[in-house]
Amino acid sequence: MLRYPFPESIHTVGIFAPAKYPPPELYRLGREKLLSCGVACKDTLPSRPWRFFAGSDDERLLALQKLLQDPEVDLLLAACGGSGSARLLPRLDWQAWRKRNLPVVGYSDLTALHLAALRHGCRRHIHGPMLCRQWGDNAEAYAANMESLAAVLQESEQLLPSWHGARVLQPGKAMGQLMPANLTLLGALLATPFLPELKGAILVLEDVHLPAHALDRALNQLRQAGILGALAGLIFGQFSAAEDAEHIPDILSEYATEINGPVLCNLQFGHVNPSLSLPVGRLSHLQGSSTGEISLQLDSREKYRPEMFSRNGELLPYRLLAPENLEPGRQYPLVLLLHGAGERGTDNLKQLTHLATVFTRPELRQQHPCFVLVPQCPEGAQWVDSPWHAPSHLQNTNPARPLQLALELLESIQRQNPVDRKRVYVLGLSMGGFGTWDAVCRYPERFAAAVPICGGGDPRQAMRLHDLPVWAFHGAADHVVPPELSRRMVQALQECGGPVRYTEFPDCGHNSWDGALAHPQLLPWLFQQEKCCPPLSNPAPGQAPSQCNDQ
Repeated sequence: MLRYPFPESIHTVGIFAPAKYPPPELYRLGREKLLSCGVACKDTLPSRPWRFFAGSDDERLLALQKLLQDPEVDLLLAACGGSGSARLLPRLDWQAWRKRNLPVVGYSDLTALHLAALRHGCRRHIHGPMLCRQWGDNAEAYAANMESLAAVLQESEQLLPSWHGARVLQPGKAMGQLMPANLTLLGALLATPFLPELKGAILVLEDVHLPAHALDRALNQLRQAGILGALAGLIFGQFSAAEDAEHIPDILSEYATEINGPVLCNLQFGHVNPSLSLPVGRLSHLQGSSTGEISLQLDSREKYRPEMFSRNGELLPYRLLAPENLEPGRQYPLVLLLHGAGERGTDNLKQLTHLATVFTRPELRQQHPCFVLVPQCPEGAQWVDSPWHAPSHLQNTNPARPLQLALELLESIQRQNPVDRKRVYVLGLSMGGFGTWDAVCRYPERFAAAVPICGGGDPRQAMRLHDLPVWAFHGAADHVVPPELSRRMVQALQECGGPVRYTEFPDCGHNSWDGALAHPQLLPWLFQQEKCCPPLSNPAPGQAPSQCNDQ
């Protein structure tokens, strides 16, 4: 149920002004309308403007940090745009931003904050209505603005309302991260450390008071910087109040030819009222047909909610997929997915590349409703501190810190959600295959089954797995992780009577996860496994379990 447009999880909205000082009367009207939505408001505006900003850099930064540190604030809403957000970027505590993981709503000058936050792994920002612009007394526009914002806050799959207004300039299909942005602010971030990767993105552009010649200059800059040619798709929003506006359609048509994918124009997005809201950095699918049909929707992997786990100052990004309909009193299986080396980082996205999609299939979600947990190992670290190219593997005395954090996260998720501890599974590929073997050899009592794919373990630990069902996969032609590592583990398990299955694909290289996930028996087998006695212990004896997003 919504306190429109906010979901029940949002009780208090923090209002901030990172750019210019909000017009007092518009601020008052917007705040009253916001309170009428049934949420509480907190604001920390500077006492007076400085130059053309809401306050000095120190004052605006302090006000924003105060809201960020307030545990009661559930969402940050920009009062207005203007200029000045980019001045704050080098001084923001990005670790604190990742830890709080708050939705942040705004547009125009807020583009700088949105894109920089995405670059630093924050995935809940929304290019959407600001307090002093779209929360006023225009009832029809207000209703449309809130309809679109509510859809994004609810993570609706469909991103375009009926009034989107877009038309197809160039047909095609594209999949990539959605990047809504003000064109001027996007250009201002070029060659700075705050611009996220735009290769393969679906870019959505808007601007205001930008003369046609300046629009051409800005798009030419993106072309010459190699950005346009690397995009998966492009959407032109509104370029409002532009001088020589009669030239804009021709300019957009020219630059559309630079895109190797679909291009739309005239989207009701930008400095217009109403303006639709769009999530920043979410995987999306764009389609524009030659007959004019248009769709923009979230990728199924965005059903995994982006979250951040905090433990003693360390952060671990993760995604969590929950069953579609949680029934009171029912407990559900949980699958822990451990990704490979190529998916490491802090973007809280790449770890969904290979294994996550299968668990979003409607038929699987209906037949086997479950939680799926996907942590992301930091760049330069490993789930297991040993080389995966070596012909043999010996388990270290202590688990690698990322794996230990992942197991502490697993314990926290189990304590906070209706998880059936008798049906907790772990599945990993490549580096994650090593992590899977390592996790179950150290804590076999915590899992009901394991699926290590193209990984390796220590055969000396096989006796600890004599009661644990394991199905291992490997490619016989794997030149990254020697298949002998899986063969030795399987042989050791067979010798001690362990319930192990092994599938080796004769002509397959390293990507044996494709064949594993395509095996028709794998997931039915996995969800059949159940432990007799659920474990009650924590992964690290003597340590209290941490809480997700503890502040």
